[in-house]
Amino acid sequence: GDCTVEALATVLQHAPRGVLLHRDELSGWIGSFDQYKMTKGSDAAHWLAMHTAEPLLVDRKGSGTTFVPHAAVSIVGGTQPGTLQRAITAEHRESGLLARLLIAMPPRVPKVWPERSIPEAVSRAVGDVFVDLLSLQPDTPEPWKPRVLDLAPDARQVFATFYNEHAQAMAHE
Repeated sequence: GDCTVEALATVLQHAPRGVLLHRDELSGWIGSFDQYKMTKGSDAAHWLAMHTAEPLLVDRKGSGTTFVPHAAVSIVGGTQPGTLQRAITAEHRESGLLARLLIAMPPRVPKVWPERSIPEAVSRAVGDVFVDLLSLQPDTPEPWKPRVLDLAPDARQVFATFYNEHAQAMAHE
């Protein structure tokens, strides 16, 4: 989540398909540009280049040179509209940083107290799923490499039914 361009370059050397960076608060990501530099550095320029998987060259006195031929980084996170407005400066607008952000905001819906509760059996079943997921261990010496896992035919049908019902419900809200 919170990393320097130098640290990210090292990670990207082992991730030819790129990485996903999660920042709970995107204004913190923007505010971190050049925070460890005595003078204005090139962090923002590096982040702009990583948007399109451009080559990344990081050359530092203490750690040497790191080269990544295709530095692809996708960033996901959230922020409040006013906080984002303060974090994005004129320089960020002019450099194209703001244009590279896909900004989405769900429609406002009034909160209503739910009169029903989650059945205990459902709550236990969900807890069991999380326990099972947390107990999984990687079966590869390179756990950072993404793998495609196919669903069994029965599981695929269950998921397709859920997906279609959920999409239908969302369309009518």
